[in-house]
Amino acid sequence: MKHILLFPFVLFLGVSCVGVESNYRDAKVSLDRGDYMMAFEKYTKASESGHVEAQYTLGRMYSLGWGVEQNQQRAAHWWRQAAEAGHANAQYTLGQIYFFAKDVPQDYVRAAHWWRQAAEEGHVEAQYNLGEMYEYGWGVPQSAVQAYKWFSVSEANASNKEIKNRAGNDRDDVAQMMSVEQVLEAERLVKERESINLYILSPIRSFFSNR
Repeated sequence: MKHILLFPFVLFLGVSCVGVESNYRDAKVSLDRGDYMMAFEKYTKASESGHVEAQYTLGRMYSLGWGVEQNQQRAAHWWRQAAEAGHANAQYTLGQIYFFAKDVPQDYVRAAHWWRQAAEEGHVEAQYNLGEMYEYGWGVPQSAVQAYKWFSVSEANASNKEIKNRAGNDRDDVAQMMSVEQVLEAERLVKERESINLYILSPIRSFFSNR
């Protein structure tokens, strides 16, 4: 009997997921053509069903007042939902909110927390910002080694020339205040992170190369 009852439940989940994706696709189309009210309605439905990208975009709509009255608290609510699900841009945005005190009390600890989450997800600007937090001891224990590491990681990952140059220059400035041992330790941490990235990406690259 349990096996018999399982099929309708799985079928329901499949239909539900299709509905969520349909709302998200409709929302994107509406947003692209400038129908903000319809986009807001569809993004809300998809967000309430747990669609992470929809939650991030709904946060932007509340923040900018697209199709809804501007409401920074509701924006932060949806960004937090997306951030807790691992959305790097949402995590970065929450870091910005707490660092620059956008409608919340300034909180460097929370800013560092969310920028770290985004940095671990590969967000280049969050990686740079985290380097600065360690350089000056904002919300984290001051650490030239960690600052060097995150500036280096940001430089390596940046496609934007301005960010790449800024990260490289700041890393070099920090290095001037470090001992040889500290630089070697920082370089070890950078290589350690690079090896983790390669470990994660290698199976993905292998999959696509064999297709």
